[in-house]
Amino acid sequence: GLTGTSQPTTETEIPAPHAHAYYRYDEDGEHKTLDVTRHNPSWISSGGDMISTTRDLHTFITALAGGKLLPAGLLAEMCTPETKAGYGLGVFVQPVPGGGTVITHNGGIAGHAALMYSTPDAGTTLTAAL
Repeated sequence: GLTGTSQPTTETEIPAPHAHAYYRYDEDGEHKTLDVTRHNPSWISSGGDMISTTRDLHTFITALAGGKLLPAGLLAEMCTPETKAGYGLGVFVQPVPGGGTVITHNGGIAGHAALMYSTPDAGTTLTAAL
């Protein structure tokens, strides 16, 4: 059901509608901003090489944490972080101030970022694009 998600290879176009990505830098004491929306994402391989909507991110993290994608045993294993890294099998499990945890896997590339968080029971989620 992820209708707004794709994985480009060497295409430089992003499906509409989309946000623009910008890179800010200084050159000879002057502040400059460059639109970096269009680029070939294959340089980063699978890291940052997915395009999605916040609606699809919500659909995915809710289904994953809610137990609709994996059997309970596999989901538990996925959400058991390696103690030194805080990383499970594809997700981070992070403590929340005041108690509890969230399941997350964020990502980004060249001026874009996506955030995806869920409580372990999928009762509360947060997705955002920057």
